[in-house]
Amino acid sequence: MSAIAAIHVAKKELGLDDETYRSFLHMVVGKTSTKDMSPAEHGRVLDAMVARGAGQKRQTQTLAGPYGAKLQALWLSGWNLGLVRNNDDEALLAFVRGQTGIDHTRFLRNAKDARKAVEGLKKWLERGGVDWSITEDPKDCVIAAQVKRLAGDRVVHLPSVAAWAAGKADDKAKIALMKRLGSRIRAQGDA
Repeated sequence: MSAIAAIHVAKKELGLDDETYRSFLHMVVGKTSTKDMSPAEHGRVLDAMVARGAGQKRQTQTLAGPYGAKLQALWLSGWNLGLVRNNDDEALLAFVRGQTGIDHTRFLRNAKDARKAVEGLKKWLERGGVDWSITEDPKDCVIAAQVKRLAGDRVVHLPSVAAWAAGKADDKAKIALMKRLGSRIRAQGDA
């Protein structure tokens, strides 16, 4: 999916009619058509749309079981690195089933079985650029990999990245930043 296509998907998700959409584009970058925009302007529009809730599937609950939340966090990290193509819980459950033979995280009780799925995801993220040794906070490790993946893209230089780099971002801000950078990576990968 190109950046323009991602913008149009976000337009639909936000429920913007054509007039509101064009006004939104003009407010963000001073242009009313994506065809007239540079890649950096596409990125600014996507950021503004993500800030308003586009591209963020609402998950009503974490997956059940003692390992569900951890597996879900790793899976969404893969999504935000552009490694995972489907961020639905069903896709994660299919991965867990393939790693362990167990159908759902609520049945994943044995640490040895859970370790297969957790370590499988961590290795996948490592191949995607995550270095778990740089800090104790896994969110920081994922963000560092995202920034590295987007290096050279001027739109990475966002205030939220600066706050994160300065160590001033809390967990909520880090998760929001991971989502924003993830949108950028997925748009860039599909272009």
